[in-house]
Amino acid sequence: MSAVTLFLKLLIHTGSDPKLLRDLYHEGANVPEGCMELKNIDGKYYLLVPSQVALAEPPIGSLCRPVSSMVHVPIPDTIAKYIPDDTADGEHVFSYIDKDTNKPLCLKLGQVTVFLNNINRAYAIYKKVESQYQNGLSLTVKNIAHSFFTVYSDYYGLDPIIACHISGWDHRDRYGPQLHYIHVPHHRLEREYLETFNQVDYAIRLNRYELYKAGALREPVDACPAFKPLEATLNMTLPGYGSPYIPHEPYVANLMSTLRNCIDAEKTNQVKRHNFYVVYTYLALQFATTMRPNNNPELQWFHYNRRAGYIIIADKDSSKYREERTIFIPPVIQSLLNHLQDGWQTFSTTGRRRLCLSSQRDMANNVFFSINEDGELIPFKLQMIRDVYTEIGLEFNLPTNMPRHYTRTRLFNGIERIENSVAGIDNSVADILMGHVRSGREVFNLLSTTRLSDAANVYLPAINELLDNICISDVEYLVQ
Repeated sequence: MSAVTLFLKLLIHTGSDPKLLRDLYHEGANVPEGCMELKNIDGKYYLLVPSQVALAEPPIGSLCRPVSSMVHVPIPDTIAKYIPDDTADGEHVFSYIDKDTNKPLCLKLGQVTVFLNNINRAYAIYKKVESQYQNGLSLTVKNIAHSFFTVYSDYYGLDPIIACHISGWDHRDRYGPQLHYIHVPHHRLEREYLETFNQVDYAIRLNRYELYKAGALREPVDACPAFKPLEATLNMTLPGYGSPYIPHEPYVANLMSTLRNCIDAEKTNQVKRHNFYVVYTYLALQFATTMRPNNNPELQWFHYNRRAGYIIIADKDSSKYREERTIFIPPVIQSLLNHLQDGWQTFSTTGRRRLCLSSQRDMANNVFFSINEDGELIPFKLQMIRDVYTEIGLEFNLPTNMPRHYTRTRLFNGIERIENSVAGIDNSVADILMGHVRSGREVFNLLSTTRLSDAANVYLPAINELLDNICISDVEYLVQ
């Protein structure tokens, strides 16, 4: 197979940047940063594509799912068999020996363009429209690369997050805000991509057979192709892609259950119990709503409608957008907030002598605040989370936006195939929780047609299951 044909096959089925793909380096070459590489792992070829997610090393990597800075895109066997074992120039996959000079040359996109123009003209002549449409199909290198997302995701159902990782670019700038929140395990990416490739490849072979029967192809086609189910051994050892802040479920469950037990065990000091309770409820609300972490969060009791069961969150400053969203919350979160609101009213009355309330009554309008040893009400700080866990003998060694990453990953479609955890929901519904106004998915955004109640019916069962899996349950605010 010629370098041009192999290049086009990979371009069609990966949607990679044509310039990066043209300069594809073979395994063993000195690969510059930001370039693509071909690598053989356990007898299988992978296309290594630079990840769109800028990775930061998690504080304790062993707690979290491993991630890679290069996306390992599996090359289907029907294409891999044409990959040469050696390269003409010792580095580039698409290099060849020039017949005239007998010297190695690298493929140029202009050569691919000439090849495509020949196809365009041949098709125009076949359709007898060459006088009106000189280019026939209007095939270009750019159009072919951009068609990957349309064919694979829009038509054959490959998840758009996976399609973005495969191609190495964010389709129409629609999924960038989600890519760095979601951890995609490699074996899921490999399985779903190869399953979709199998469908696309069958459609191409079937179309080729139909063209041959119509007399549009010179090369003979023996028989109508049959669809064969995918038979592939998935690589279960490669790291995933996206968020590096996804701890294993037992770690998160231990964080939440231990803190809850400490609240329940604190029977003598209501001030300490209050501080434990505030941290527990704050984290629970983060997991339930993907609320962004903030010092002194702008969340007051009038934002919470306990009768309707929703909360209004404004957790991001923006000079251009009204970054505010309304989210229905699960019953366990409602119960925690109700205990906190009602219990504080009781404690601020019965424990008046222990509290300095004369100049701090406005502070009590906030949902979250702490109390120091002198009884002073202190604005909630994120450091309080780490301090409380240190006090109970645990370390909170992850960023305070970990719950936002964790929940978004658990809401990713099909995540239940990986663990017995929450089932996936549609990406557009997840955007409502995330507050991604700029992607046009927020409930009250002018570009959105989403109904809040309908969206809540989709995400609340998933959130309920998530909270149950990580041991978030109800606990009383006041000492009983």
